[in-house]
Amino acid sequence: MQPDLDLFVVTRRIAADHDRARAERLARESRVGAERAGPRAWLGRQLISVGVHVAGGRTRTERPTAADHPC
Repeated sequence: MQPDLDLFVVTRRIAADHDRARAERLARESRVGAERAGPRAWLGRQLISVGVHVAGGRTRTERPTAADHPC
């Protein structure tokens, strides 16, 4: 009966290896998509920055002062 148990263990390990490979492939594909989204993400950040500037908010380049944080 031991060979059946060994076969069960081996099939479970093979299934786990397939799941791990699938997860790694999906992670690799998501990174490739993120590299293509780089210019789009940069443009989005620039548009948000311009919108904040037009609305009169503080831009990211301005550092907070003591007046911004009263005790």
